[in-house]
Amino acid sequence: MIDVSCRCAVPRQVGENNLGRVFTCPTCGGVTRIVCAEQLPEGAGGGDFDAALTIIAGPDRVGERIQLGGIQDILIGKSPDRTFCLNAPLVSRSHCRLVRVDFGPSRWRLVDNKSTNGLFVNEQRVAEHDLKDGDIIHVGNYALKFSHVAAVAPMPVDPNAVVCPGCKKAYGKKAKICTACGIDMATGKPLLTRQGVDENALYATAESWIRWISLLVWVTPFPIPIRSEGFGTRKPYAIWTIAAATILASITFFIAQRMSDTGSAAPNLMLWAQSEAAAIPHYDPARLRQVAQHMKPEVREELQEEYDPNHRLSDDELLKKAVDTELAHRASAQGEFHPYQLITHAFLHDTSSIYNFAMHLGGNLVFMLCFGTRVNALIGNIATAILYPILAVMAAWIHMLSLGNDASGPMLGASGAIMGLAGMYLILFPVHNVYCAMWISIWLRFKRIFGCKIFSLRGFWILLIYFGYDVAMSAINAKLAKHGGGGVAHWAHIGGFCTGMVLGLAVLLSRLFDTHGGDVLSVILGPRAWPIIGRPDRWNRVPDAGAVAA
Repeated sequence: MIDVSCRCAVPRQVGENNLGRVFTCPTCGGVTRIVCAEQLPEGAGGGDFDAALTIIAGPDRVGERIQLGGIQDILIGKSPDRTFCLNAPLVSRSHCRLVRVDFGPSRWRLVDNKSTNGLFVNEQRVAEHDLKDGDIIHVGNYALKFSHVAAVAPMPVDPNAVVCPGCKKAYGKKAKICTACGIDMATGKPLLTRQGVDENALYATAESWIRWISLLVWVTPFPIPIRSEGFGTRKPYAIWTIAAATILASITFFIAQRMSDTGSAAPNLMLWAQSEAAAIPHYDPARLRQVAQHMKPEVREELQEEYDPNHRLSDDELLKKAVDTELAHRASAQGEFHPYQLITHAFLHDTSSIYNFAMHLGGNLVFMLCFGTRVNALIGNIATAILYPILAVMAAWIHMLSLGNDASGPMLGASGAIMGLAGMYLILFPVHNVYCAMWISIWLRFKRIFGCKIFSLRGFWILLIYFGYDVAMSAINAKLAKHGGGGVAHWAHIGGFCTGMVLGLAVLLSRLFDTHGGDVLSVILGPRAWPIIGRPDRWNRVPDAGAVAA
C-alpha cells in the first residue's frame, strides 16, 4: 500500500494500482498525484513515495502535490507519453528527468535533457542537481518545490493517537505494531523477519540422517547446528560453489596422499608456517663419527644390506649415507611457506584416515551450509565470493602468528574461514533461531539404544559456545593449538571468527545490505541504532513467500 499525504497531512493508503491517479483530500481539498515510472506489484509501494514536488506557480495545477516513487527514471516534459506531463509553451517535449539515487529517505537527482529553455534550480541554471528539501525548480512556465513528505507531516489531530517513532504514521491508541515500518512502537525495535521452516519435515529428515551418522559419531558433546532461520532474499550460489569445490579438492587431495609413496603428494598446498630449511633437522658430523665408532654389528649389517651391499663404505660413510637418505626422505614430506597456501589450505582436509577425513570435511560442511548460506543469502554472491578468501587468509595469518618459531607441521581445513562466516552471522543474525541436534547411540548386548534431541537456540548462544570452547582450549593447551594435521588450530578459529565480526560490522555500517532489523545493532540499541544504520522505514521490504515475521 502507498501512503498518500496532502497539505493537511492526514495520511491515507491506496493500492499500487492507483499509480498516475489524482486524489482530492476531503478534509482540505488538496490535490495529490502518485507518480512512478514502472508498475509496482501489490505491497511493493510501502515505505516509498516519501518525496514530493509541489507546483507553486504556473499556468495551471497550482497547489498540486506530486509524490515520487519507484526506481526507474521519472520523465518530465510536454509530451503526453512523459511520466509526469507539464503542458506549457516553454516546456520541452522531453525537458528533464528525475533519477532515483537512494531510499529511506528518498534522494533524487534532477537531470536536464538538453532542453531548449534550460533547467533552473534556485534561480541557477543546472545540467544536473541533487535535490534537497526546499529547492525551487523552474521547468519552463512552472515552478515546483521539492520536499520530503515525512519532514512536513504534523502530529495527528487525535490527541490519543499513537505515532510510529520511525515513519511518523498515526494509529489508534491501542495500536502496538507499525504496519508500514514493521517495528514495535513502544520500543522502536523491529519485528524479526525470519526464514520460514517446516519444523515437522525438518525434524523427520534430520532424525533419519542422524540415525546413520550416529554409527560413526555415537555421542555429541556440543549442539550440532543443522538449520538457521536467518533471512536473506538471494540464492546462496557462492557458498554452494565453495562447498562443492572444497569437497572435490579434498577428495582429490586425499586420494593423491594415499597413493603417494612419501605420504605427501602435494605438501605445498597445505599451510606451512616456516621454510623447508628450518623445518628439516641437521646433524653434527663429530657426533656422527662418535656414533659410528660404537655401532653394533647387527646394526652395521642391516645398514650395509640397505645402503652398501658391496661393503665399500667405512662405518662413518655408511652412517652418513643412511642419515642423509633419511633426511632427504623427510624433506620430500616437508613443505615451505608460499603466499597461495593462505587460501589453498582451506580447500583440503585431514588425510590421516578415512574416518578422520569424513569427520573433518563433514563437520566443516555442516557449519558452512548452516551459517554460510544465510550470510550469502543476505549479502549476495559477489560479496561472499570476495569475503570468503579474506576470511581464509586472516584465519591462516593469525594461526601463523600464534605459532612463532614453534611450528612442527602443516595446517589444512576450511574451519578458520567457516568460523569467519560464523562471526559475520553473529553480527547479522544474532537472535534468529538455529535448529540444533544432539544424540547418543550405545550398543548393549547386540541391542542399540538411540536417543536424539532436536531443538532451537538463538544464534548468539550456539556461536558463543563454540567460540568459548576455542578460547578455552587455546588457553588450556597451547600445544594443541600449535600442531597442524593431528591437532586443532584453535587460533585459526579465533582469528577467523574475530575477522568475520569485523567484516560483519563493516557490512552493517555500509548500509549496502538490508538486514530487516535483525542485526546486532538494531536488536541491542533499538531506535538508538537509527543514526548509524538508518531509520526503520528503509527496512520496509516485501519479503519472499518463505519469510515469516515474528
